[in-house]
Amino acid sequence: MEKYTVVEWETKGVMLFGKEKRNWYFKCPNCFWNQSVEEILKDGYQPNMAYVYCRNCNYHAEKGTFGKGKLVAVDPKQEIEIFDFA
Repeated sequence: MEKYTVVEWETKGVMLFGKEKRNWYFKCPNCFWNQSVEEILKDGYQPNMAYVYCRNCNYHAEKGTFGKGKLVAVDPKQEIEIFDFA
């Protein structure tokens, strides 16, 4: 599984989808549903839920991503597993 710093992860997101994070898409590793930050916001969720929670199948990244996600180091002592970009 690929590991990123927050800066590296955000740089990859900008390269794939542009600077506007509302347009970033993530893929659920459980049901393969693609969802954007914008869609999550419209459904009343916090924007960070787009890469850790699938509203299609109610799957949470904390259950694991079956090797299909990414690890992001939010600080030197903590990494979080998240959905991959779609």
